[in-house]
Amino acid sequence: MGVFPGMATGASSMRNASDQIQVIGNNLANAGTPGFKRSVARTSESISFNLPSIGSNATGQVNQIGRGANRPTVQKVLTQGTAQRTGLPLDVSIEGTGFFVLKDALTNQLVYARDGSFALDNNWTLIHKGTGLLVQAFWVDAAGLVNTTLGDVVLGQGASLGQATTQIELIGNLDASVSALGAAPTHTSTTSKRDEFIVQTGLNDQIEFEVGASGLLTASLTTDGGLTTGTPVTGAALAVALKTALETVNPSGDTYNVSYNQTTDKFQINNRAENVNNIQFRHNNAASTASGLLGFLAVDSGTIRTGADEFSNLGVAFNIITGVNDTMDIVFTGTGDVLVDGITQSITVAPGNFTGNGLAFKIQQQLTALSSSLRASKVTYNAQSGNFTFSGPRSGGAHTINQPSNLATPTVAVGGTSVAVSATGSLNST
Repeated sequence: MGVFPGMATGASSMRNASDQIQVIGNNLANAGTPGFKRSVARTSESISFNLPSIGSNATGQVNQIGRGANRPTVQKVLTQGTAQRTGLPLDVSIEGTGFFVLKDALTNQLVYARDGSFALDNNWTLIHKGTGLLVQAFWVDAAGLVNTTLGDVVLGQGASLGQATTQIELIGNLDASVSALGAAPTHTSTTSKRDEFIVQTGLNDQIEFEVGASGLLTASLTTDGGLTTGTPVTGAALAVALKTALETVNPSGDTYNVSYNQTTDKFQINNRAENVNNIQFRHNNAASTASGLLGFLAVDSGTIRTGADEFSNLGVAFNIITGVNDTMDIVFTGTGDVLVDGITQSITVAPGNFTGNGLAFKIQQQLTALSSSLRASKVTYNAQSGNFTFSGPRSGGAHTINQPSNLATPTVAVGGTSVAVSATGSLNST
């Protein structure tokens, strides 16, 4: 057989030692590189060569000669590294699992990295320092609602054109001998609503999921869950309907615990420990129209094993549907830039899923947009009591805002009878 196989065995050990030193050297060279993950080189024994049995080994025992080691396989070690402060405001790090999402502006290809060394380009767009790729994130609108589509992070130009001041509020000491203006008039809704959901068949009733190897399943909160389409229900009732729908459609006989937390406005789905199968929700499917209603982003859930839970990503307490509960009538008495004395005005809230504070903000936006005279008006929500409060302007003459009962027209979820919210008087000082 010659000496060459033996020499090859020795050469393999030197080659593998060289590869391992190269991996170790690369780890050392990148010890200070942000987001770097070290590698390890692992070797394995090469298949041995069999020799025929002779002499005392004629009983059939196999003689083997080793052929050295195979070339190392190099694996990344993805355990959590040590976070270090850099003093730079745009440097961030990830604690636990997960990656930053980056996009190539030319190819639109998405890549993932643990390196959070970010900076702003000339357009004030957040980029990755090392590659120049665009950092991607979910957008948050003025109401605090998260958009489920990834987009560039643009921080603004840092400066804007000047705009003439249209309104100022003065806080100061007034002469005690003159007439007092008093506090801003308010009206609190007579009906307490901690949560209210409206499910309509064909609009927001379906949730898609898989159980074990079942393939894609679709459950309806009305057809399978027992809700009446278009009828308002509480979060607790919606949780019961979701449980019923999942168990009705599920062919395996597994059962689930589903609950709604009024403090966090989130739903919890528990895959019970005695179940046989894992469950996974397909929130990213366009047909899963109830996912957003329940507060889940359009991202498929991970595999929910038996005994594990999934929680809503966002808090939701109210959902607004066009033509169902999106309008409110306002009667403005007095003078305004565009309002006519005694004429009913209507405000409309864009459809969506809201917390109580988010819905109050949307109503206030529409109310104050009616007239410059109403810009100091406020709408707030008390999460403890479940009531909405309307506050009128503190000054500017006599104004009345009626919040009608809306018995004949669709109503935003703030119930109550027609009550005047007035502000009278003038600001006096000497």
